[in-house]
Amino acid sequence: MLRLLRLVTFLAVAACGTGDDTAIVVATTTSVDDSGLLDVLVPAFEAAHPDVMVRVIAVGSSEAFEMGRRKDADLLITHNAWEDAQFVMRGHGTESSTIMYNHFVVVGPESDPAGVRQATSASDALLRIANTGATFLTRGDSSGTHAKEMFLWRRAEFQPDPATHEWYVESGVGMGDLLRIAGERGAYTLADRATFLTIGATTDLVVLYGEVSELLYNPYAATLVAGASHPEEAGTFYRWLRSDDGQQAIEDFRTENQEAPLFHPARR
Repeated sequence: MLRLLRLVTFLAVAACGTGDDTAIVVATTTSVDDSGLLDVLVPAFEAAHPDVMVRVIAVGSSEAFEMGRRKDADLLITHNAWEDAQFVMRGHGTESSTIMYNHFVVVGPESDPAGVRQATSASDALLRIANTGATFLTRGDSSGTHAKEMFLWRRAEFQPDPATHEWYVESGVGMGDLLRIAGERGAYTLADRATFLTIGATTDLVVLYGEVSELLYNPYAATLVAGASHPEEAGTFYRWLRSDDGQQAIEDFRTENQEAPLFHPARR
């Protein structure tokens, strides 16, 4: 029986409380949660360590870091490398390590009115969308995905503004919901490959630009929170994620009818 509680917004967490005080709290990105990976990792870990229970709270990376600063989480799983390093450097975390990675992709409608299929780079793909005024949905929430999107816009030397660019629409929702909305609206967006393969495949969206490149590299790190309520138990989960067993579980994870791994283990 799964002992995994998933809350998709911090307001829901605040309303319900943290629940079992003996469970470690893991604040993770919505992309990791939406992919279904934790439905595999948490039971595998708990089977190996029955004395440690894990409660997962899915939020954007920025909110995960904020939860860590407030000591409302024991361990973070995020995908914003700069913020990961800053979190530890400023004394909020004791240790951080990349545990897995995948890549971002630009997705949109099959008709591709902006001609993204002909793009020569991810920034070129975004510029084609901007130049045609095709609808683009942004997370707009300072998440890891949003941070990568802003990086790509800076590379393109273009600054979209939802206040002045009607085609650029802030969603303020997690990765899975963003893909569903983009599919309904026939819009473009930036997504991590794992969530797209899990949820985007159920929409009318397709990958239009998905070059495996350093610019679209998407590493996920596990970070131990300084002053956490359950440092020993959180450390056990942290070490398991980096162990051969944890890394193998990441490598073996697939969705139904999916042959390729959704995440690549960092140590393989």
